Amino acid sequence: METHPQPLPVRDGSGQTQVKELSTPLPHREGKGESRNCIKFALMMAEYCLSQQIKAFGEALQNQYVDAHEECQRYGANHSVFDQLAPTFTLDDLRALKRGYCSESAMRMIISRWMRDGWISKTDRYHWSKVKVNSEK
Repeated sequence: METHPQPLPVRDGSGQTQVKELSTPLPHREGKGESRNCIKFALMMAEYCLSQQIKAFGEALQNQYVDAHEECQRYGANHSVFDQLAPTFTLDDLRALKRGYCSESAMRMIISRWMRDGWISKTDRYHWSKVKVNSEK
């Protein structure tokens, strides 16, 4: 199989990095697959690219992940109903948004879960308020 030498940084067991010339095959010409050195090189490059992306974008990616995770939880079974409600709302407001597709007990369960998850608080017997979350960046 035809190979071509490449200078590659290689870490030894002590954590030191040395530049070694490794031969990688040209598998597309022979069709016999990659050598062990080629696989090591691909793995090293993938780890390097990932670590550099994490350094550059890690915090922003983490923030987006948290935002998306919270969004998925809220958009579970009730889609955008919560977002469509006014900052202070009643059970009638929720009923209107659900358009009759929900029983009285199911609506009370929705309210109960939103309270449990800290999205709303009860202001009086018939009114609830959305809890302000400081998620704006």
